[in-house]
Amino acid sequence: EARLTRPVVAGHSAGGVLATAYAARYPVSGVVNIDQPLRVGGFGEFLQRSEPVLNSDDYLKVWDTLRGGMHIDELPPSAQELVRTVSTPRQDLFLGYWKELIDAPEQADEDNSRNLAAIRAAGVPYHYIAGSAVDPGYRAWLEAALPHLLITELPGSGHFPHLAHPAEVAKVLAHFAVPAR
Repeated sequence: EARLTRPVVAGHSAGGVLATAYAARYPVSGVVNIDQPLRVGGFGEFLQRSEPVLNSDDYLKVWDTLRGGMHIDELPPSAQELVRTVSTPRQDLFLGYWKELIDAPEQADEDNSRNLAAIRAAGVPYHYIAGSAVDPGYRAWLEAALPHLLITELPGSGHFPHLAHPAEVAKVLAHFAVPAR
């Protein structure tokens, strides 16, 4: 209805994975991935070890551990309050959300690599926004997968750079803007 034929897709957290997967399958003008590494690594192992707790009434203990690593305390007070009040998942959603990573984290890594290869082949611009310094090993892997990759680091914003630095994230998105015809 909007006559968008090649939209820019952007996503935060798991939305970054979804934006990447979408761009690998459909024509897009660009991808903006906000703070979602595409290598599962230790996170998948953590979820696998945590599966018994995730399936119990204590599942929020796992969520609290994850939230602790998001560095919410680095956000402005209003953003801290927003994250704390709207980010507690129901157990069924939490389990469904991470099922693939619990069951087969190596498959998620393979899927992400395949998606990046398709994005590279299509010549789609890709911008990764991180809320902290990007690990050098991950940076090298991502740059090898996407030679024209742009990376913006917004330290001091944890997992929520868009909440801590909205103007900077808006500039990244505006970079993809196409003048009206």
